[in-house]
Amino acid sequence: MERALVSVFYQAVGFVWNWFNAHLGWLLFLGLGLGVLLLALLRLQPETARALLIWAPRVMPRYLLWLVLGAGLVLESMVLGAVGRETDGRMQQRASARYSISATEAGGETFQPSPGAAYLETTSREQTLVVPAYLLEVMKTSGFEVLPGWSSPELVQDDRPLVRVEDQLDRQGGTPVIRRRITFHRYVPLKLQSARAALRLDFHAGGNQGQDRYYDAHFQGDYQFAPPPEGGHAVKVTFPLPLDSGTLSGFRMEVNGQTAEPADLAGGYLWEGEVPAGTPVAVKVEYQNRGKRSWTYGLAERREPIGSFQLTVETDEPAVKFLRGSLYPTEIQGERMTWQLSDLITSQQISLYFPASAQRETVARLYHFAPLLLVGGVLYAGLWMGRHEPVPLMIAAAAFGASFLLVSYLVPYLPFPWALLLGLLPGAALALAALGREGWVPTGVFLIAVLTFYSIGNTGLAVSLLSLVALGLLIAKSRARRDEPESEPAGEERSIGH
Repeated sequence: MERALVSVFYQAVGFVWNWFNAHLGWLLFLGLGLGVLLLALLRLQPETARALLIWAPRVMPRYLLWLVLGAGLVLESMVLGAVGRETDGRMQQRASARYSISATEAGGETFQPSPGAAYLETTSREQTLVVPAYLLEVMKTSGFEVLPGWSSPELVQDDRPLVRVEDQLDRQGGTPVIRRRITFHRYVPLKLQSARAALRLDFHAGGNQGQDRYYDAHFQGDYQFAPPPEGGHAVKVTFPLPLDSGTLSGFRMEVNGQTAEPADLAGGYLWEGEVPAGTPVAVKVEYQNRGKRSWTYGLAERREPIGSFQLTVETDEPAVKFLRGSLYPTEIQGERMTWQLSDLITSQQISLYFPASAQRETVARLYHFAPLLLVGGVLYAGLWMGRHEPVPLMIAAAAFGASFLLVSYLVPYLPFPWALLLGLLPGAALALAALGREGWVPTGVFLIAVLTFYSIGNTGLAVSLLSLVALGLLIAKSRARRDEPESEPAGEERSIGH
């Protein structure tokens, strides 16, 4: 931070130096012209020249102070820009650091694929090969591959797992005959008749080191697959574990009331067992995990008709966004979002996105508008006070700028609301001491304007309303000042030439 401030100072000094070098000729010409004009005035109108020489030393310092105030505001704006960039860089560095001295939450953008169920289908086929006598001698040296139809195209191109091959050599009327029986096994998917899933997301701050917020997810799912065909079959149910989900806790999976025991979970939870014919396959799943930034349900993973689907999501995060192209909720009621779908085949997912770091985004937005808040606050204070003394405004401007600087140092150590409040109060107290009793309103307007940036999603509306209220108060103040009886100020300055 200190390097950034020193860099801004040198940039400002370099800018002023370059400006004077670029306009030195014009400045000398202007000074020479003013000197010639003053000499001519002394020769032609001595009294006016003497009055001007008496008036200038008393008035010029005030105008110089106004110039200093303007230059100070420009310098403070440059400093606040550097402070904002440095603060955002530190928060990003802490968030993306590979190592940490404190506990960090695991888990990332959770992706929950859809479960699946399939029954084992066993089929067999038989073929008979009549072997001519002249091929018997060839078969003794070349094997069975010389037989026509031994490796038929139907057999070669069949992608089903080959389980068993039984060959029997026999004679039929004196002719050698080979009878072959081939058995195939394959898993045939069962249609997902209905799916009822519920998700609860509770968000927590990611600490004071610029870490992303994280959520505690509680997922519950009830699925019903179509019953296997008549006769009863072995059924396999797979529930893929959520991707990038950190540590799962409280995982439980039941199939028709039987608990699935975990084994090798590389391909997800697996349950295998016999299901009577005509009995639907009911699956219940429940687990908790932690994640960040987004949560996605892989509805498009099942490229087959889904009879009925319902997903209910409850969250305490108001700034929920949806991935472009994902399925939008069919109903939204407060913190509850519902997807109610039926008879669909879709290539879309259900994807919820949450701001990666509300604190970092808020800090970046605050320091992006900090120069405007500073200049606007000082200008409003000057209009409200109705004075022509720049010194109190200079002190107030320095106090407001110091508040932003203090906030940037407190952000890594305190929650953002406390860092913002504790950083603003000392500067507001100094500004109020400089402006006097009448400085309550401009100081309060500045404080409220800065605090509105903590209102995520409503900052623009809050600032607009505050601007209208502040403008109304200023109009009322100017009218009250105009209606006051005018009094002759003591020691009124004489105008030039009198």
